[in-house]
Amino acid sequence: MSRNRARSSRRSFSLTARALVSGATVTAVSLAAWVPGSVAASASARSTASVTSGKVTCIKRPKVQPPPLGVLKAVLVRPGSGHRRQAAASRIKIKPVCPVGEIPMVKGLRKGLPKGNPDQARLVVGDHRVLTRHEPQAPAGPACDGTFEDGYCYYWAGATDFRTDQGGGHTMTIEEPGVTGAGHSLEEMSVQAGKSDGNIVEIGSVVSSGNPDPDLFVFHWLNWNPTCYDGCGYQQYSNTYYPGMDLSSLVGQQVYDGYVFYQGNWWAWFNGQWLGYFPGSLWNGQFQTSQQVQWFGEVATNNGVPPLTQMGDGLFAANPPAAPMSTLCDVNVAAWRCFYYDQQSLYQTDPSFYTVAHTGFGAIRLGGPGS
Repeated sequence: MSRNRARSSRRSFSLTARALVSGATVTAVSLAAWVPGSVAASASARSTASVTSGKVTCIKRPKVQPPPLGVLKAVLVRPGSGHRRQAAASRIKIKPVCPVGEIPMVKGLRKGLPKGNPDQARLVVGDHRVLTRHEPQAPAGPACDGTFEDGYCYYWAGATDFRTDQGGGHTMTIEEPGVTGAGHSLEEMSVQAGKSDGNIVEIGSVVSSGNPDPDLFVFHWLNWNPTCYDGCGYQQYSNTYYPGMDLSSLVGQQVYDGYVFYQGNWWAWFNGQWLGYFPGSLWNGQFQTSQQVQWFGEVATNNGVPPLTQMGDGLFAANPPAAPMSTLCDVNVAAWRCFYYDQQSLYQTDPSFYTVAHTGFGAIRLGGPGS
């Protein structure tokens, strides 16, 4: 795949500004404004011992300086129009699970569960052109029409963008796909760089076998070596949202999430709050920029063909109610904005089961029934 990392000078942007970068309209998502509907988490000087609150054990928040308070006010500027529209945030207010100054203790909650290589899916160049990568492998187990890795057959549908920046973000709807048999169905975004883009941070929602409810997750890779879900160096910051959290109360709601490289660490945000971070030291300082950002759905299954597990809300992308992703953006730290270029390339493993479609400026739909 040709890696067209567009590098271009940008003028100063306001929330309502439009700019032309290499002839394409660029829209900016601010990283410096609070999202309505979120519950701000603030630090405190309290020094309490750990306290159990419901299913969560609360501990004192370590002293750490987060990025500037107020994450992500998404403003969508329609090309050729004079008006702007704020991207929707969740209308559901989630109460903090820990007191001010404390955070939930996060553990690697999904030991041993599969995680696919996000670069196996895409080998495509060109705005809004869809690659169908149909190279079924022949595992020893059940038939696989996708990519076979570590005992599971993987299918993807999504979008990718190549350019050098400092992170990425997107708006996604929390879905509740049906998972049949072992495996999972997830929606996420990944920020990647390094050799073959093998240094990666990921964030999204996942439904796993044995648990019908979607959970928030984070994951990271070290030079294409997978680590673990929700741990392996991850540091929690929010007192409201945390990896492993049940997101069933947000099903059908839009949330905004992503990553930004800030003062040496990869900070994740979720629904208007700084969630936590992966220390840059995990990569020995070799992962400080993004070279590729991907936004996609992923299914892991060992059901054979057809895979039977749903992606998104179980509808193909051509169906308007299918799972949407929008404001597919790349973070520019100097401007403290997340710019979206509407130059993403699309990919899908097997359109018989799961598809993706471009639906608007920096926006896609994806999903399928798996049968």
